[in-house]
Formats: sequence, structure tokens, C-alpha cells
Amino acid sequence: MVVRIDYQSIYILILYISAAICLITSIFSFRRKPAFGALPLGILLASIATASFFQAFVFSIHGLQGKLFAANLRYIGIEMIPVSFLALTYEHTKRQSFFKTKKLLPMLVVSFMFFLLLITNQYHFLFYRSVSIHGNILILENGMGFWLNIIYIYSCTAAGIIYLFKDLSNSTISAKRQTFVLILSTLIPFALSMIFNLNIIHAGNIDITPLAFSLTGLFGFLGLFKFRLFDVIPIAKGELFENLQDSVIILDNNNSILAINKQALSLFDRIFTGPSGDYIGRSVFDVHSIFENITLKLSVNGILKEKVSICVDNEIKYFYLLKNPIYNNNGKLKGSLIVLKDISELEIALYEAQSSQKAAEAANQSKSRFLAGMSHEIRTPMNAIIGISDILYSTSMSVEEQKKNLKTLMNSASGLLSILNDVLDYSKIEAGKLELEKTVIHLKELIEETVDIFAIHAQNKNISIETQSDKQLPEYVSGDPTRLKQILSNLISNSLKFTAEGQINISAEVFEIHDERCTVKFTVSDTGIGIPNEKISNLFESFKQLDNSTTRKYGGTGLGLTIVKNLVEMMEGNIRVESEIGAGSSFIFTIPFDIAQVPKESLKKTNLNSSLSFNNNINIIVAEDNKVNQNILKMFLAKKNMKADYADNGKILLQMLEAKQYELILMDMQMPEIDGLEATAMIREKEQVTDNHIIIIALTANAMKGDRELCINAGMDDYLTKPLRYNDLSEMINKYFS
Repeated sequence: MVVRIDYQSIYILILYISAAICLITSIFSFRRKPAFGALPLGILLASIATASFFQAFVFSIHGLQGKLFAANLRYIGIEMIPVSFLALTYEHTKRQSFFKTKKLLPMLVVSFMFFLLLITNQYHFLFYRSVSIHGNILILENGMGFWLNIIYIYSCTAAGIIYLFKDLSNSTISAKRQTFVLILSTLIPFALSMIFNLNIIHAGNIDITPLAFSLTGLFGFLGLFKFRLFDVIPIAKGELFENLQDSVIILDNNNSILAINKQALSLFDRIFTGPSGDYIGRSVFDVHSIFENITLKLSVNGILKEKVSICVDNEIKYFYLLKNPIYNNNGKLKGSLIVLKDISELEIALYEAQSSQKAAEAANQSKSRFLAGMSHEIRTPMNAIIGISDILYSTSMSVEEQKKNLKTLMNSASGLLSILNDVLDYSKIEAGKLELEKTVIHLKELIEETVDIFAIHAQNKNISIETQSDKQLPEYVSGDPTRLKQILSNLISNSLKFTAEGQINISAEVFEIHDERCTVKFTVSDTGIGIPNEKISNLFESFKQLDNSTTRKYGGTGLGLTIVKNLVEMMEGNIRVESEIGAGSSFIFTIPFDIAQVPKESLKKTNLNSSLSFNNNINIIVAEDNKVNQNILKMFLAKKNMKADYADNGKILLQMLEAKQYELILMDMQMPEIDGLEATAMIREKEQVTDNHIIIIALTANAMKGDRELCINAGMDDYLTKPLRYNDLSEMINKYFS
């Protein structure tokens, strides 16, 4: 029995299988398209699959027209093979995308022209001179168009092979294996195609080139993936390159741009105010304007590290520039890598930190000068207090001399208290704990009362103080008289300090009036030394005076004007200064007030108080642990013909209350054993049973916001701050026992 082998059927089957394998592997390649070379390999394998399928189809169908139609469709894949192969080798060797319009379009146009020449062959017979069928074999006699197409295909293939051979000598070991696989996969079908088309070995009309392409394409695919050309590592590297936050530029040996990542592309477009085309292939010096004044440095081989400023979006940005040479395994220079790291925020933060440090140092110096001045200011009255106290204690003198020394002692104590009050007021303002009262103010009387305080001082310096009031000025307004008087006092005191001769003018006039709201402009002007223009901006700052000599010559803590500015602003006003050296200064401030009516109730109360009799026959107990303070209170009460019992702490106070009934307790806040707050709470708890209310007045050195409320909430009736003044204590007792 003779077995006949149908070689044609086997050939057709192999072609179909090859086409299927190439189609499947092309899909795997497309899925890895972020890596260089994966996309053109997928197109190449899909093109081989198309050519193999229609080659098999030529042998599978019958009839000249059907076979000719299938043979023409085969060229859809054949014409794409040189384009995709050249793209594959280019991306593999250059590590950059081939699929740019200026590279791809000409090749696609040429391929399309040959395909158009093929399908219109029946009109000109340039591609095939004759077409016939012998048995089941399609016979094609090649024409000039066919051979031109062959030359085009072989030229593209040869160009790709040249790329591969050039890359072979400069690649790493792993890359050499990849390149070798590509060369081998190309040379085998290339050689078989030449043998068939040039009829070197007669093989009839069975073209095994598609089969060779299929097998070698599959071989190349498997080999390339074995060497991980399109696997995770290159994909990850590509993704990392593209998504770096820094701008990265890769140059060749001629300083031409080989690759730039997205960040660099965005930076270039922002520098040139809009997309300026493809930068690939251009010399880096064509865009040298981004590297201000370092063009020559970029042309020098070696590592370059430089901080540069670049105008981006019409704004100066700062970058850290790194240029690093790239060498192959043989130590040959292949190009360079440029990295631009945006450090603008870091530079701004550094500048702000340096500015803050300088400001902090300046503030520390100001505070140091302030503390030195404060020490001087406190020691001056303290020296007088201690010295005169020592003289009064150890020296015999006449009554007149004693009065004179006591007057100096009182003035020094008042001066010291004024300094402490300034510090306390400033602390309250800084802590946001200073509260304003709202009561009826007689503006003209308040100004006159304030001026009277400085009348003797001004007279001693031969300086006249004059006041002026606008006729439209409301007689009564609603506000804080104490703080308004403090503002005027500080400004008048300041003028007296810096005026050697001449006069001081205080004026009040209506600045703006609307319904029941009136803004008053106050002006305190003098004929003093004046203020330099460059110093006015520092005038209201904490701890600052014009210069150190000011403190030495004129004294002062440097807090007065700071307090004035803060008080004016708390009253919703503003303050400014006009001054000329040697001609004097004018402090002008405006404050809005609510217009008030004449306080008739207050006048009635005043008239009634003048006719009230005072009861000094009351039982008083003083809870105070300090003996000096006890003696002061004893003398104050003696002036009112009153006596008191004394308890050294809250525990003794409670025991004495058990033994005797009292109408008034002067309670120190801080005492040993039981303090004032605890003692008050215990007294009020007991009174709930006895129903006998004792007046308790707090005596404390605490004068911050909330201290009065703390005393009242504890059950005390009222509140006096230390140091105590006789008039304050007298008015407080009169308030409850007249």
C-alpha cells in the first residue's frame, strides 16, 4: 500500500497555526505597550499573522479571482512588516518612541502607494505582468512595481538590522542577548525571502517566507520575553521616568535631547508660554534660555551641580540643576542626564526663616534694651524711696523737712506705680484681657481734669498747656473715661518729656457726626524736639524708642505709646503722627462715641451723697497676713476714726467670727492656711443658716481680667487692688455704710 503525503494541505495547516500563534502573541505584546518596542512588536506579529492567514487562504480556495483577491489581501500584512520592524529596532536601540508623525507618515504613505499599485494592477500590470492559475496554484509573473516594493521592504529590513548591529557593540550583556535574538529572528526569514524571490533555489510557487516569519517571530517573542525586554522592569522604569516629580532630560554626546519626561515637557511649555513643538532631537542649547548663564558649563563634560533661577509663567522660580554623564560598560561616554528639581518653596521657606530669625533677634535686642531701661526706671524711684525712708528713720529733722521728704517719697512711689501700671496694662492688652467700660463721659471736663494733673509739672518747665473744644462737640458721650484719660495722659506726658520750651495744645473737634453717633478727633501737639520720618513707623511698636540715647536722656519704658495705640484701636479708632525735627509733633487720634444724654440720676445721687451722714461705729475685721499692710490699713482707718480687729490668715478669721459679730471684712486674697476665696465660701455657706450678711471687700494685688469676677463669684461684695490708696478705701466704705 502506497501512502501519499499531501504536502500542500500540511503547508496550509502550518500557515493557519502560525497565523493563530502570531495573533495571540501580538495581543500579549499590545498589553505591554508602555515599554519601548512592545507596540511595534505587536504590530509586527499581527502583520505576520495577516500575511500567513491570507497566504494559506490562497491555497484553500478555488478560482482565479478568489485566489487573486486573497493574494492581494495578504499584502495588508506584508506592507506593514517593514514599518513595524524598523519601529521595533529603533525603539529597542534608541529607547524612545518611533511613532512620531514626521517619522511614521512617510513610510505609511510609501506602503499605501505600493498597496494601491497592487490592487489596481489589472489597469496597468505594473505590479504583476500576468496572472494565471495552474491546477490549484496561482501563477504570478512579477513586474517592476513588485521589484520596487521588494527593494523598499529589503531596505527597511536592512536599516533595522544595521541599527541592531550598532547596538550590539555598545549594549550590556543582557541587552546583547536581546539584540542577538532580534537579529537572528530577522536574518532567517530575510534570507528565505531572498532565496524565494530571486529564485536562488527553485521551490515552485510555495513561498515559505510567511512560515519562516511566523516561526522566527514567535521565537523572537519568546526570546525577548525571556530576557524581560518588555516585562515589569522596563515598564516600571518607563513609568518611573515619566512620573518623576523632577524634570529629567537625557542628552546624547552632541547635547541633543534624546528624551524628556512629562514634568520637563510641562516646564518647557510654561517657560516658552505655550506648547512649542517636539523637543526630541533638538540641541539643548536651542533652549538654553532656561539655564541662565550656565550654557558654557553645560558643554563641559563631568558632573555639574548648580542652583539656577528660571523665569516660569513670568515668575522667577529656583531649581537645583544636576548634570551627570552617562557611560556604557566599557567606560565610553554615551550622553548625559539633566535633572531640574524645583526648590522654589524651599528657597521661600529659607528666606522666611532667615527673615523670622532676624526679626526675632531684633525683637530680643529691643526687649533687652527695654528690660535695661525698665530696670533703670524702676531703680530710680526705688532709690528715692529707700534712701528717703532711711533718712526719715535715722535722721532728726523739722516738720517742714519731713513733709518735703515725704512728698518726694510719695512722688517716687507714684512714679513706680505708674511704671507697674504700664507693664500691667500692656500685659492685659497682650493677653486680650483688657475690657472697656461704657459710661457717660463729659468730654470737656475730662480733658480739663487730665490737663490739671500736669499743670504744676508744666509750670515748673515754663511750658503752657492750652485746650480747645469744638462748639459742635457733644457735651456727653458714652465710653470708657478711665482709658480715654489714660490715652490723653500718656500723650501729654510724652509731650512734656520731649518739650523744653514753648507750649502744648490739646484740642477736641467733631470729625464726623451721624444720627446718635459722633466721631471725635483729638489732637495733642507740642513744640518739642520732633521725630525723624524714618522713625515714625517704629513709634508705636512694643519695647521700642527712637534710639538708646532717648532712654538715657529722657527716660521712660517705651510702652506708653504702644498702650495708647492699642487703646485707641480697642475703641474702634485710629491714631497717626505728624512731626518735624526741631518744630514739634502732633499726635492725632479719632474715636467714635455714642452721643449720651445728661445723666440726671447721677446728679441727684451726688446731691444726696453730700447730705448723707457717715456711720463709723461699725465692727471691722481685717484678714491680712502681711504686718506692713496691717499697719497701713490701721492708719487709713484711724483717719476715718475707725478701728478694726486683725486676723493673720483665713483660719484665724473664721475662729474670730465665731466669737464676735462683724459688719465688714477686708479680705486679702492670698493667705496661708485658708485663703480669701475659701474663707468667703465658708462664710457665705454659714450665712444661709444665720441669714446675716457680712460685707466682704477683697484686697488683692491681682488686677488682670477675670480677677474681679473671680472675687464676686466667690461671694465677695466688692474689690480693691493693691497698692491701696486712702481715698479708694474711704469711698468703698462710704459706699456701703453711709
